[in-house]
Amino acid sequence: MSLAELIFEGLPKGWCESADPTPHELLAEQIGQIDVEGKYLDFEATPNLSDKLSTGEAFRLYIFSEFSVLAETRIANRLSRKSFRERLAVYESVSQPTINRIGDRVPPEAVAYVEGEREVLGDRLRAHGMDTDALKLPDPEPTPDGSGPPEVVEIGRQMRQSIQQFIRFDRDASTRYAKDELLSILAAAGKDDIFPNEAAENLALKPFYYERPVPDSQDLFHHVYPIQQREVERMFIAANEALIDLAELYHDFGESVDVAADITDWPWYGTIDPDDRPGWVQGTKPGRNYAYSWKFATFSIVDSPAPLTVLALPVKSESNAGYYVRRLLRMAEAKFNVRRIYLDRGFYTGDATRMVKSMDVDWIIKAKRQASDIKEMIDDAKDNPPRQGVIDWAITGIDEEDYAFTVPAEKRSPFIEQVGDDDEDEEYKNWAVFYTNLDPRNHGFDKLAADYRNRWGIETSYRVIKHKFLPNSGSRHLNVRSFVFNYAVSLYNSWVVANLRAADEEGINLEAETTDRPYKANHFLTALVDDTHFVETDEVSNLSDHSTILSKGTFF
Repeated sequence: MSLAELIFEGLPKGWCESADPTPHELLAEQIGQIDVEGKYLDFEATPNLSDKLSTGEAFRLYIFSEFSVLAETRIANRLSRKSFRERLAVYESVSQPTINRIGDRVPPEAVAYVEGEREVLGDRLRAHGMDTDALKLPDPEPTPDGSGPPEVVEIGRQMRQSIQQFIRFDRDASTRYAKDELLSILAAAGKDDIFPNEAAENLALKPFYYERPVPDSQDLFHHVYPIQQREVERMFIAANEALIDLAELYHDFGESVDVAADITDWPWYGTIDPDDRPGWVQGTKPGRNYAYSWKFATFSIVDSPAPLTVLALPVKSESNAGYYVRRLLRMAEAKFNVRRIYLDRGFYTGDATRMVKSMDVDWIIKAKRQASDIKEMIDDAKDNPPRQGVIDWAITGIDEEDYAFTVPAEKRSPFIEQVGDDDEDEEYKNWAVFYTNLDPRNHGFDKLAADYRNRWGIETSYRVIKHKFLPNSGSRHLNVRSFVFNYAVSLYNSWVVANLRAADEEGINLEAETTDRPYKANHFLTALVDDTHFVETDEVSNLSDHSTILSKGTFF
């Protein structure tokens, strides 16, 4: 029997919808059962395909990589699991470059045979009404006028698949709508800055829904309400980590990264009865039509073209800032080699400082300016060129001194919210003060200040998330608020990765200050919302198998 026939015979009818085992595990198992020696490859005439694998193991791995829609990096990740290696009958894990080298060493006649058998398998599956989504098949033929889905639509589908495989809804045979269709309500609400129920009503106006039922926000939140807060965090850690892995295909983050931890508000608009206030809603600096907000602690990569956010943790009290620093830093160090962490003023506390000092990482915190010693340092710097000042300093509750230093404040964008101390004299507001374990006399006053200012790109990211991707919400439930906020973060990350991919393909330098992103946020969201091809993804059975952060177990 041909290779395609052997694989086809072993695949069940609904293999692409299978969650456990996944379609990729089913495909690997079928390939792993095939005796490839002497039938599809002349082993004696074939040079060594791999220094680590036997020729049979290497050729089975090559077949899988050619048949599966998975990228080589994802295949390498799966090979780190013993259960997957046993299915594929490959008994050593190998890296993504090794998988690529194996492909380069396969003889041309074997390459042509495998590619042909892949298309034969696709034809057989379609002829029997079976899905082919898990197979690496050629793109569909263009429409007669030569057009097809715009690239941004295709990229949007890839991004949604990357996220949604980790979003686990409790769905059964009675579920009426695809997960992608339900989540499009949140994307539409974020795009138009409206509530999900309003977004669902607007969907009914699309011609696509003239002849079919329209999902509403209750259909969506029926699946969200039962998800516990810890599970929300786990799902979006895995989802955003997958997007970071995608980003690394198009952008080099280097051997180490700088990260930023922030606390950002999601305002509660309108009035609120203090006696009936949800426990996680706090008073905040009043704005237009709000004086309370939900707060989220986040950690992000400080990287100008790729300022990706990994997770948003709800904050019950800013007085417990050290707890959030510990969780965020443990998560960061599980995934990255962290060079330095930048913390906003919300973390200028003894508790948070004690936590960062206990870890092997450099840190800079934006300091407050009320202390008399800080004001004296600023006064000395005012009249003494080069207008810089430094003192040994420890915040209240910290015994060991580090450094506080000051430089003139740099004028900031009017679009970035200004945060100051209301009781400060205007003259002190013109000076920036930082608290750090780095001696500015060795590292440079202006250099450290400039490094910290790079994190303002992260503040811009949060502004974009809140004004371009985040829906309005009236929910009083912590898990629902957390789900909606984190889904907006994942959509934002998808947009960032989509631009990295487009820039890589078109040779655009996103680090140049004058460079526009290939896709504006609204354009990208419109492509997602108006796409009526709803992607179907398998929900992973074990999130830890797909996440470096979760697998290390230190975050929780």
